[in-house]
Formats: sequence, structure tokens, C-alpha cells
Amino acid sequence: MSLALPRALMFVGVDWAVDEHAVCVMDPSGEVVTGFVIGHAADAIARLVRRPAKFGPAGQLPIPIGRPNGRLVDLLLEAGHPVVPVKPNAIKVWRESEGPSGAKNDLRNAEVVADYLRARQRRLRVAAPYSDHTKAVRTVVRTRGDLVEARVAATNQVSALLAAYWPGALALFADVESRISLEFLTRYPTPTSAARPAIKDLDRSTAAHLGEHPDGEVFTSLPRSGQINAAQMLTEEGDCRPADESADSVAALAGCTPVTKESGKHRAVHFRWACNKRFRQAMTTFADNSRHASPWAKKIYEQARASGKDHPHAIRVLAHAWIRVIYRCWLDGRPYDPEQHRSAAALTKQLTGQNAA
Repeated sequence: MSLALPRALMFVGVDWAVDEHAVCVMDPSGEVVTGFVIGHAADAIARLVRRPAKFGPAGQLPIPIGRPNGRLVDLLLEAGHPVVPVKPNAIKVWRESEGPSGAKNDLRNAEVVADYLRARQRRLRVAAPYSDHTKAVRTVVRTRGDLVEARVAATNQVSALLAAYWPGALALFADVESRISLEFLTRYPTPTSAARPAIKDLDRSTAAHLGEHPDGEVFTSLPRSGQINAAQMLTEEGDCRPADESADSVAALAGCTPVTKESGKHRAVHFRWACNKRFRQAMTTFADNSRHASPWAKKIYEQARASGKDHPHAIRVLAHAWIRVIYRCWLDGRPYDPEQHRSAAALTKQLTGQNAA
């Protein structure tokens, strides 16, 4: 979610790299006030957060960021800076229009980012800070997601090693990550043996934080959302409900709508690569599960498949449809009720009548 960009005293451009990061501070006329380079250590990041303060209140020093999430964004938001999400491709196009020679360096890149923000400020929006409830759930559920990925990778590695050197042990168990399998393989220590208990602890922590979140009931009321998937959807969607946002903009953020490009008579529709990947995974997982519990969701999925779309495409179509419903529930602060969902209620009534006949 996003808000209008406030009046700025200075514009701070950051060129984010792997080992060091260039920073440029530009005044409203386009003159560079200062530029500097910092390392990636914690104290250097803290200096990036503190140093622009000499030029004015943090609330009037917007900072554009290519990724609107992560620890740096949290630190900038906590310091009071308006954080402006910008698309890397947009910066690339802007850089090419400003410097057609293609020559560039880190400080010049930071200057280009600051100038892009200065010139486009009326069209850009500020990322809304997460509430404490959402940050708590997000931290737990993202840590769980990272551990699940690590567990899957470790399990695959163990399976490959057993298949190569001890196929009998692999054939002995239906699931390599099951408790009995892990106990049997304890003499061969692996990350898998520790990952599973940690994930269970995070599952309990996620459920506890979700129960305390003011929007938790909205997301857990969705058919087959569960606790973990509900928490994933909630934390990636965020907190703010500004009037200038729409369900379609949320769907775009989740990568559940295509990108349409038109030029003259040419029109092309492409898969949306630029999005919040975690949000897309959360929404498509829920959509896929929901069609087994909701007749309305099942109908939308089947219609999409009947029109020639493959399974992943049909699931994104269903996820987009769900986002419209969830957004309405979210704005009203009311749990999902299929009786209040007109399309779902009408379909249920129709199916009930057919069964009675």
C-alpha cells in the first residue's frame, strides 16, 4: 500500500550494490548537495540512516528504494523517512535518457535515482510503514518460509546422497524427513534434523501473533486459508487502506494480473515478472486450496481452464478474483462470509436447487 509523497526539502538517491552503496543528496533545483559511499556493515547502514538528518527533518527527505521491504526499509521508516518504491527498469530507462553514452559509476547512479525522484515526485507514492502487529507476524512467517526452503534443500541433498551411497536406507522410509527416518539417520548429522522442530515452533508463534493481529480474523476466515497461509497473505499485503488504492493495484503487487503493452496497432499481454514474489506465492497457494472448499472458486478455476488457460494461469485468475473479495472484507474489517458474497451465495443457491431437483 502507498501514500502521496509529502513536500520534500531534499531528495536522497541510493545506488544499492553488494559490498558498498553510493548515496546522493540533491536539492529541489537539481543541484547535488553531497555524495558519499558507505559499506555494507551494520554501522555503515546506521550512518546512511543518520547522515541525511543534517539537511532537514526526516519526514521531508524521501528516499527511493528498489525493494520496498527488508531491514533497511524498516530502519528508514523507523527514522521517519518517506520510503518511495521505484522500479529498477524505470530507473534504467531514466538513466539511458539522461546519459545516452552508457557511461556510469556508483555515485552517478545515485544521482540519477535522486533526480528521478525529484522529477517524478508527483507520480510516485510512499510506502506505508508496517504496524507492530504486522511486523511481528511477518518476521515469524518469513523466518518459517526460509527454514522450509532450507529443509527442502537439505532433504533433497540427503535423498541424493542416500540414493548414491546407501539406496537401501532411502527405500526403507516413505519420507526421508519423517521422525523415524531422522532418528535412524541421527548418526549422520544433517540440517534436516534441526530444521523440523524449529519450523514447528515458528508455526506456533505465527498462530499466536496472528491471533493478536486486528486483521487476523479477516484472513483466517477465508476457505482453507489455514494459519500459515493466512499470515503470509496478511503480512505481504500490509496495513494501510488509502482511498487512492484499489483491489487491482493489490493484484498487480501480487503478480496476479498480466502486463499489457500497446504501441500503435500492436498489443501484447505478458506475464508480470515485477511483483512481490512472496505475495504471489501466498495468494496462488491460497487460491489453489480454496477451489476445493468453495464452489465459487471452483467455478472460476474451471471456467479459466475451459477457456484454454493452463493450471498456473487459471490459479492466477482465481487469485485475482479472490483479491477483490479479500480487499472488500479488509476495508470493512469484516471476516469473509459466503452468505454475504453475492456471487458465491447465488451459486450455492443454484447448486442447492439442482441437488433438490
